Amino acid sequence: LGMSPMPNGLQKVEAEAPLGEIFKYAIDLRSMTQGRGWFTKEFVRYEDLPGNLAEKVIADTKKEDE
Repeated sequence: LGMSPMPNGLQKVEAEAPLGEIFKYAIDLRSMTQGRGWFTKEFVRYEDLPGNLAEKVIADTKKEDE
């Protein structure tokens, strides 16, 4: 969504991402920032899942139930 300068030469990056994409984000962020980056998360809203992904989730759930 954008970036804004912070004190001490830091940059604040504001973005939105699906929760499923955030699970390994902390590791990636530390790697990209040489261990200096951190993040916070906040729920914003629900959105419809695209059809092709919905079919995959349904198929995976059915496999787990068997």
